[in-house]
Amino acid sequence: MARRSSARADRQAHWAVWVALAVVVGLVLLWLDGGFGDGDTIVPPPEAADRSAVAAELARATAAQGICYGWRLTSDPESRGSNLGDGVAVENQPQCPRWLKVTAFVTYTPDSSETYDSAVVSITGGGVSTTVTPDATELTRFGITEDAFIDDPGEAISRAVLMLPLLAYEHGIAPVVPPPGSTVEPTSAEPADAASLADTSGDLWRDRGPAPVFGAVALLAGVGIALVTWLRMRRGASRPVTTPSGPTGTVRKAPVLTPSTGRRPKRRPRGHR
Repeated sequence: MARRSSARADRQAHWAVWVALAVVVGLVLLWLDGGFGDGDTIVPPPEAADRSAVAAELARATAAQGICYGWRLTSDPESRGSNLGDGVAVENQPQCPRWLKVTAFVTYTPDSSETYDSAVVSITGGGVSTTVTPDATELTRFGITEDAFIDDPGEAISRAVLMLPLLAYEHGIAPVVPPPGSTVEPTSAEPADAASLADTSGDLWRDRGPAPVFGAVALLAGVGIALVTWLRMRRGASRPVTTPSGPTGTVRKAPVLTPSTGRRPKRRPRGHR
């Protein structure tokens, strides 16, 4: 009876360890995925280095084409800028009688909401005929889609505004922008080489900070607990079963029972007297 109770307790401890390990792994994965809370609804703006690089490239395009370019993103905080610099709107500027601007309204909804994240993108202009103003749908051929704005608003708005000089050339609004360092206008409509943007895609170590380290430590601890428990259970199963012997309570090794090879005992038939 004691042995049966001990085996049942070992099985229960075994299952408890694996359940605890599964819970730890689940919590770590949920943490790394940002699953705690009701979901982050803050739209991130472009990185400061990216905004400066974009403004510098737009200034080069404006010098070659005579058109100002700007952007606006409904992030938190709101991001706007132009060839005049980061944070400087392109509208209502005396040095910009003609301008084009890309605007993106990105909305993140809570996890508990029945609506989905969305992005509305538009291109507007001033001093330019509306019949030749580029349409935002033209950005999709460069891979700048609604999903791109939802996945990484900062990178998408940077790429979108850098495409405006090319769209202006294709619509006959302005000449093509020559490559950096070139003094001769190219004859093809190749897009201007944009300044290298820092990779603003999801970076687990940057976004989550110490979370991956803590998650790895918790996972290793759970595996260690499971291994120690398994070894203890295996060691306990290999111990010889002991039984008390004699009045003094000494312990002797239980005998190993083997099938008998002698004759069978003769038993009295039932009903015989």
